[in-house]
Amino acid sequence: MEYRYMKNTAANLGTHSERKWKHRSTSTTYHRWTAMKNRVKHVESYQHLSIQEDWKDDFDKFVEDMGQCREEDSLDRKDNDRGYSKENCRWVKKALQNKNRRCNIMVGEMPLKEFAESVGVPYGTMYYRVKNMGLTPQQASTYKQGKN
Repeated sequence: MEYRYMKNTAANLGTHSERKWKHRSTSTTYHRWTAMKNRVKHVESYQHLSIQEDWKDDFDKFVEDMGQCREEDSLDRKDNDRGYSKENCRWVKKALQNKNRRCNIMVGEMPLKEFAESVGVPYGTMYYRVKNMGLTPQQASTYKQGKN
């Protein structure tokens, strides 16, 4: 993707780094960077997280550390207990990022949804058995109503 330098005019708000790159509608990476900053600033469940100091107001440094992302990429934190930094962030496809969520029930390294698919049990059924019936995923995969 090609980026065009914007002239520094009063109409272009933000830091120098923000002004340097064309508006987010033409830069997926810029959009991901601003979304990260907005989550930490405005979403209560993210407000305890930190952003690497030199990323806060410097889009160029963010790109230098992370590289450009593809349209289908999302900014993922490897460890959800840590903030946004070069060491803890990566570009991943949304499907992979969805696996790295606190709300996932994990069966070893596999989310419950994948486990259910691997044993041929509908995910909704598997989830109900684990969450509501208190079965382990392994028990839930072989559960027969009225026979256990």
